[in-house]
Amino acid sequence: MHHWKTLTVAMLVCVALILTACEENNGSVDPEPPVPLDPLGSVEIFSYPAGATIFFNYDSVGITPDTLVDIMEGSYRLTLTMPQYQDYSRYVDVDSGQMTTVNATMRATCTGIVIGDTTLPPEIDFIDLNPGDSRIYGIANNIDASQVKVVLWALTNIWYVQPYIATPWTTICDDGSWDNSTHGWNTMVAVLVNKDAYTPGSVRYTHPGFEQGVLAFAQYPPIRPDLPIEFSGYTWGIKQSADRFDPGPNYWSASVDNIWVAADGLHLKIHHDGAHWTCPEVYLLESHGYGTYTFELAKRVDNLDQRSVFGCFTYESLSRELDIEFSHALASPNNAQFVVQPYNHSGNIYRYDMPPIQYSTHRIEWQPGHVHFSSWRGLSTSADSLITDWHYTGSDIPPANVERWRFNLWLFGGQPPASGVGDEVVIKSFDYQP
Repeated sequence: MHHWKTLTVAMLVCVALILTACEENNGSVDPEPPVPLDPLGSVEIFSYPAGATIFFNYDSVGITPDTLVDIMEGSYRLTLTMPQYQDYSRYVDVDSGQMTTVNATMRATCTGIVIGDTTLPPEIDFIDLNPGDSRIYGIANNIDASQVKVVLWALTNIWYVQPYIATPWTTICDDGSWDNSTHGWNTMVAVLVNKDAYTPGSVRYTHPGFEQGVLAFAQYPPIRPDLPIEFSGYTWGIKQSADRFDPGPNYWSASVDNIWVAADGLHLKIHHDGAHWTCPEVYLLESHGYGTYTFELAKRVDNLDQRSVFGCFTYESLSRELDIEFSHALASPNNAQFVVQPYNHSGNIYRYDMPPIQYSTHRIEWQPGHVHFSSWRGLSTSADSLITDWHYTGSDIPPANVERWRFNLWLFGGQPPASGVGDEVVIKSFDYQP
C-alpha cells in the first residue's frame, strides 16, 4: 500500500447465522445492526495536523487526538484512532480471527482552511513516493488552502504539467494531505503556489521550483542541496533532462560532476556518468532585458574538443536569442562567433578566432536599435586588449521580454567528444548593467 487514504480493511464478521442475514440484506445498514463479536479489528490512521474529518462509507465522523469512535456499518464495527501525525509506514492493524475483506474509502475533507501556521515558511513534501508511481501523495503545511494549490511537474526531456493541461491544480485537504495522478516520469517536482498569481501552462524548460511565485517545492529524486546556485552575486538555476533534449540533443545534468562553484569561478564540465555523456547549463532566475552583459573566463576556450560548444547567451526562444559561442563545429573554419538569431538570416553571424589565452573578457551590449558584441584579452576592456567587436543593427534584434541569460557547454549532434575527454570551462565572473 502506498497511502492511508485507500485501505482494504480485514475484519471479523458475524457468525454463520448473522452472516446469512447480512447477505439477505444485500449489505444495507440495518436500523438496529446486530452486535458484532469482539475483538473485531482496527484501522490505525495517522493525520497531520490532528483533528481532520474522516469519511467512512459516506458517514462523516469528527475525530480528535486520542478519541475512539465506533462506527456501525452493517454488522461491522471499526475502531479508528487519529493521533498526531507520526509515521506513514503502517496503515492497517488487523486482529486475529475469522475475517472477510471489505473495501472502504477513507479521505479527509478539503474545504480550504488554514493549515499550520502561516507566519512560518510554507512546507511541502512527498509521502511514500517510489520511482515511476502513477499516483503521487504528499503533505503541505503553513498555508491557506483556500488560496494555495499544488502543481505537479514530471521531467522526461523537459518538464510537463500533471496530470493534464486542463486540470493542473491539486487541492490540499484539511489535514494537509494532497494527491493526484501522473503520467510517466523520471523526476517529479511538486510546487506550492498561489493559484491567482501562477500560470501553469503545459511545459517548462527551466526548473519549476525556481520560478518566481513558487512558495515551496519538493523534488524526487532529491535535488542537490546547494540549488539554486549563488555565483557572482546572482542566483542561477540548472537545466535538467532525463532524456535527450536540445541543443544537441544531449542529456542535461544538475550533478556536481557537471556544475560547481570554486574559488576561481563557476565550473561547467561535460561528464560521462557511466551511462551517458551529460552536459551542463545554468541560467539566471530573473530576466533583465536591455543592458550590458559582461563575463570573464579563467580557462582557454580556443582549444575545445571538435564537438564541444560553449554558449554564452540571452534566450527567450530560438528566434529571440543573442549568442557568443566558442566552437570549432559551429564557427568553422574559425573557433568563435557572435550570433543574432535566427542564425540563417543573412548578416546575422560574425566569426572570429580566439587566441590561446587563459583569461578573456566578453560582452553583449543589447539595446532596442543595436547590439554590440566584444571580446578582449585578459581581464580588461581597454582598447589595446580588444580581440574583436561587431555592431549589429539588422532587423532581428529581439525585444526585451522574458529572456534569461544562460551559459551552457554541450556536444554537437549529441555525439561523444572526439578526444574521449569531456571539456571544462571556468567562468570567473558575470555582471549585468542596465
